[in-house]
Amino acid sequence: MAAYRGTAIRKPSDLSGGPGKLCRALRIDKSLNGLRLDQPGGSLRLESGDDPRSLPIVQAARINIPYAEEYAGLPWRFYIRDNPYVSAHDNKAEPFIWTESLP
Repeated sequence: MAAYRGTAIRKPSDLSGGPGKLCRALRIDKSLNGLRLDQPGGSLRLESGDDPRSLPIVQAARINIPYAEEYAGLPWRFYIRDNPYVSAHDNKAEPFIWTESLP
């Protein structure tokens, strides 16, 4: 992952702190557009993990998108509170409340 980033890494969270760094570290680029994510063994796939309802997920406004005008301040950014791989933590982030059940 460090080789794909092409930069000096001081700590593990420097590899993938934020969506851009994560994509560079995992070589996710536009060549993967349109791939199905439900194919086991595919180049890009989703795998099961922890039940998200058990995680301290917070929601906050997205960052660095002033061009989004009235949408810039909406709470469309979700992350696990205090996770070191999140690029920027928002002190105003609110706990995310699940409103519907998961499968």
